[in-house]
Amino acid sequence: MSKSNRRRHSRVRAKAVAAHLQTDRGSTSCYVDNISEGGLFIRTSEVLPSGMAVSLTLVRPGMKKGLRLTGRVVNAFTPDEAMERGLSPGMGVQFDPLEPDCTERLLNLMRDLGVPQGGPAAPLAFAPEPAGEPPPEPQRPSPHSPPPAAPAAPQPAYDGDAKLLIQIRGLLHELGEAHDLLRAREREIADLRDELNRLKAELTWRDALLAKAGQSPKR
Repeated sequence: MSKSNRRRHSRVRAKAVAAHLQTDRGSTSCYVDNISEGGLFIRTSEVLPSGMAVSLTLVRPGMKKGLRLTGRVVNAFTPDEAMERGLSPGMGVQFDPLEPDCTERLLNLMRDLGVPQGGPAAPLAFAPEPAGEPPPEPQRPSPHSPPPAAPAAPQPAYDGDAKLLIQIRGLLHELGEAHDLLRAREREIADLRDELNRLKAELTWRDALLAKAGQSPKR
């Protein structure tokens, strides 16, 4: 992908966004690190090979229903590779072309996450954010500098992130149960269809026997 193509979309940290990932190998739930209109980066230690097709359902506290997207893995960082580069392990996914309603919902999600309309472009969300940077070295005070201000009173710890994580876990659990229920209903429908075909075959065989015996079939 050229550098010009990698800067078409604004990228934003995907705070409190989780994804239910499905492939032909199975499904799993994970957290989204950052997202853009063209793709996203998922935090996971179980990375997939580049080029693999994936299906994603994004959820976030406050969303009425999950946002379903498809795409392909474009890069991946195993835990060892991520540790060497100071990044988070995971993989980048490039979205397939989106339907208009999906595009609108994705843009609304990104605006909720802090991307302004018409904001400056940033790289596509195909790479993780740095795991952390060392703090800057403290500056030596000048002898003519005024005395430092008294430290502010400690603020109570904010537990909003913990509450969001609990809500996300609940959403992922509900989403998994919904997928399991859907698969069970699909199996029931398939069984009913097989039973209907069997009854049709028996009825056809019965009509053939009656016709052979010179009797009209009864309905």
